[in-house]
Amino acid sequence: MHGIAFAAGVLSITAALVVLSRRFAADGARGWARCSAAIAVTFVVLAGLGLAVGDFRITAVAMVLAWGFTALTAARLAIEASRLGGRHPQPTTVE
Repeated sequence: MHGIAFAAGVLSITAALVVLSRRFAADGARGWARCSAAIAVTFVVLAGLGLAVGDFRITAVAMVLAWGFTALTAARLAIEASRLGGRHPQPTTVE
């Protein structure tokens, strides 16, 4: 059961990072988009490696990396919203 929860967590965080990457790319924030994509790949590699070798420390580094980027993203969006007077930025549509 614990392994299923771990897999679901890894999949969820990876999906969130990919969604953020696509959102940043659509908004023209290419640096943030690339960083999000790179962290998604690094996260999957480190989480898988930690699981494969049975070393929780490697998995912990992966978690800190993914959640750290998520926290930075939240801070960035909060700053952006405060600059807009509390209004949420409108997403850009890609056609």
